[in-house]
Amino acid sequence: MSKLIDFMHKLGADASFATAYQLEPEKLMADAELSAQEQQLLLAQDVAALEVLTGLQAKANPKKTVNSYAK
Repeated sequence: MSKLIDFMHKLGADASFATAYQLEPEKLMADAELSAQEQQLLLAQDVAALEVLTGLQAKANPKKTVNSYAK
């Protein structure tokens, strides 16, 4: 589980990682050793299921992407 949370945090905090994810999401998720279920939910952008799986809940609009890096 913490691998998924760490992966999601890195997506929001590291611009180069986020760009690499856009190009090769399956490779990055496999490299991070995410489970098949975790990978499927990320690819589907299933926020509700990810919240349940991680125990985290979006505090704002779940359809809005928030990054901690400048584009």
